[in-house]
Amino acid sequence: MVILESQLFIVRHGSRDFSRDILPSVLSQGAKARIHRVQGGDTAVAVIGIGAPETSPVTVNDVSPNLDALTEAIQPYGDEELLFVSRTAEHRRLGRAMRLLYGAERVAVLHVEAPVTAWTLMLHGLSVLPQDRLAAAGGAATALLEWTRTRLVLSSVARLDGVQTTFKQHLISMWPPKRFAVDLLDSTVEEFSGTLPLDGYVPIAAHSKKAPVKPETPGWPIDPGAATDLGTIDCGWKAGRWLETSTLMYPPEQIIERVLGQPAFHRCPSCNRQATADHCLFCELPVAESTLPSEGVPA
Repeated sequence: MVILESQLFIVRHGSRDFSRDILPSVLSQGAKARIHRVQGGDTAVAVIGIGAPETSPVTVNDVSPNLDALTEAIQPYGDEELLFVSRTAEHRRLGRAMRLLYGAERVAVLHVEAPVTAWTLMLHGLSVLPQDRLAAAGGAATALLEWTRTRLVLSSVARLDGVQTTFKQHLISMWPPKRFAVDLLDSTVEEFSGTLPLDGYVPIAAHSKKAPVKPETPGWPIDPGAATDLGTIDCGWKAGRWLETSTLMYPPEQIIERVLGQPAFHRCPSCNRQATADHCLFCELPVAESTLPSEGVPA
């Protein structure tokens, strides 16, 4: 389950008609600058993840959650429009503070609550947006998360929220060592068989200090040459040992292309930007649906 601002979206499969592409080599592990310019289309995309893990893919602009760091982060962008993406209420307040400082005509704020690996994967996908379609980030984020599969390996499901578990699973959670495989897309919980598939595009993983699967064993899904390991970070799972992975079912470029190719759009009554969500990310005003183009700020 993914919460995007005030709307509730249930993750679904949808129609699988995308063709497979080769996993971009840029997503392999490696050192990266804290702030950099990400190329999307012909111009740089100013998407900044507030509090994103420092070990995120190189396509993600990760910034520490404080005003000084955020102010420093926007300096390379000059007068360009900016999109701050938050995952917690505290980080959303920081994004809104930046909008007050630099103006709603320049700063947009997108708040998305999702598992850490899925949220980081969404940030990578948003880096594909052309700069002149930044206002479409709401719909793009929704589409990216709908096509994301997040899997878990947990040492206990006794306190697992959002996925239905059985009394038997709760009971055997009390007698370690037990491991459970959880698929958040299909809302299933099973006993872990020893292998966690990591099929798809842009695989990203995170785990507890002592993971439920030993590294470099047959059940360890993180290939350093093809996946991004966020390492040991707080993902909020209520289990002593856990492993979280997320992948896209289709290349992010094709998902974004489909969103931008929709014939109908919404337009903000204040700034006249086109949008793909129920409100303007710049003005936070409700937007009305339209199927005919009109003059104004392109998005």
